[in-house]
Amino acid sequence: LVKTGEVAVGSWPAAVAWRDPLPYALVAQRGSDTVGFVNIARGVLEDALWVGDEPTGLALSPDAQTLYVSLATERAVAVVDLPSRTVRGRVAVGFDPRAMALSADGTRLFVASYR
Repeated sequence: LVKTGEVAVGSWPAAVAWRDPLPYALVAQRGSDTVGFVNIARGVLEDALWVGDEPTGLALSPDAQTLYVSLATERAVAVVDLPSRTVRGRVAVGFDPRAMALSADGTRLFVASYR
């Protein structure tokens, strides 16, 4: 692997996600309670969406339309509609959710807790 550059993002970046055909990469920015949208072509953070307290993990749907964001201190996962860049809702999960994986067909979300 060869480093080709750096992109300044929000504080405490914790996870990154991308899937074709998205023109941006998504970054969980724990320190600012947001998900950042990094324009891949320009290499800049172009937008951020407030999602809740301490976003830590990201899981992207197979169609790249929905983003799941674990909220470490809220015991929840935020569900983000990417085309409209809005939080559609929250799903209650266990204590301190961190890592997530979505099944290949997008029907099951697995959430791992820190403790």
